[in-house]
Amino acid sequence: MKLLKVTKFYTVEIPDNVAIAGGDYAGACNSEDADLISFVSWMKFNYPHLDNLIYHIPNEAMKPVQGIVKDKKKGVLDGAPDICIATVPAIYIEMKRKCVKQSLQSKKSRQHFERQLQVLSAMAAAGNRCFVAFGLEAAKNIAKELAL
Repeated sequence: MKLLKVTKFYTVEIPDNVAIAGGDYAGACNSEDADLISFVSWMKFNYPHLDNLIYHIPNEAMKPVQGIVKDKKKGVLDGAPDICIATVPAIYIEMKRKCVKQSLQSKKSRQHFERQLQVLSAMAAAGNRCFVAFGLEAAKNIAKELAL
């Protein structure tokens, strides 16, 4: 296990089979959604052969309880990563804000991140490549290093 220091009082254990990109920046940063949109656009522009293979996995939404129950019945996975690049092996990327503190500032967001790490670790154990990207540039670096 690797350790990621979030605050003076909170450190999270990262499974060995999940790679972390970024995570050392503190300061103002874009929202996760803004970086996610920019990353998908950048991927489709720079890697057009992956246009039909990269997609966002919707897994978190503000919904009434009935909608959440229905989603679970349909197979929506709590903790699923944000991005799938459907290659062999598949590549899963969980996007986070560039600033770790801002990304994991609440107890709820920390608990959710720990669940996401469990899911990513299970996906990696099944033979996939799994990453957490703190910010847009970190996600781009993952794609570049994988030579997609």
